[in-house]
Amino acid sequence: MYDKYYIIFMEVNEEFIINMPRKAYKKISTSLIIFAIFDAIYAFVDIFWAGFLGSDMLIIVGLCAPLFLVIFTIGNSIGQGANSLMSRFLGAENNDGASNTLLHGIIICLVVSIFIPLICLPFLEDIFRLMSVNASNMSYIFQYLTPLLIGSFIFLFSSLFSETIQSEGDSKRSAKYIILGNALNMVMDPIFIFVFKFGLVGLAYATLISSLIPLVLFLKIYLIEKSILIKIDFKKFKPSFKLLKEILKVTIPNFIDTTMFTFLGFYVNNLCGNLGYWNLCIFK
Repeated sequence: MYDKYYIIFMEVNEEFIINMPRKAYKKISTSLIIFAIFDAIYAFVDIFWAGFLGSDMLIIVGLCAPLFLVIFTIGNSIGQGANSLMSRFLGAENNDGASNTLLHGIIICLVVSIFIPLICLPFLEDIFRLMSVNASNMSYIFQYLTPLLIGSFIFLFSSLFSETIQSEGDSKRSAKYIILGNALNMVMDPIFIFVFKFGLVGLAYATLISSLIPLVLFLKIYLIEKSILIKIDFKKFKPSFKLLKEILKVTIPNFIDTTMFTFLGFYVNNLCGNLGYWNLCIFK
């Protein structure tokens, strides 16, 4: 949880903490609580609306959630790795180094976004068979996950830029854009399900579009606005194995740490599925 909310602490300067600790504590704790509550609610939005489509659809979305979380984790981890190095470059007043680091992060995300659907789609059936998913539900899983895996670049880059933009201390806009995307998803889910009659795949479309909006806003900052120090300009790109190594030194440990919960989710789903199967055999 620390890696997601650490920037909030940076907004409370040292003098404020020392002279007015009670107010500083309230400011820090209130922000953390709001973010935590909002994230908790957002995590259940797709599951909540899937419940209106039937118990099978509810189970499918719940089973797919860990895999979907991995994609966001990859983007966040790459962003945190790039953010760490960009902050150091900016502190040393080396704007070109910070920009080059951002470009390396973009290239890493681009490569990963190509491999995600190529690796995951052929093995989806095998993965969910391990969790004792019925063959009749497999088509719904492909229906729900295929757009999300193909559009994984949207989640990767949105997560990347939400982290890298904070290297210049612009945490407020980063939080606003991500919350905006989450809020749009809450609103768009029922519209795509009930108004457009897309059913389960409507949840995937709503998630893609609601994540695309923050990505466009982040790109607007990096490509158009003149108020920031770092720009996306591939003319200034200089390949550097050292930069890549420094980014991955932060990315890989964070990714492993976070995805442990994902693998735990797969294990629990598999365990519950097997228990359900044996209970059915016993009481049949």
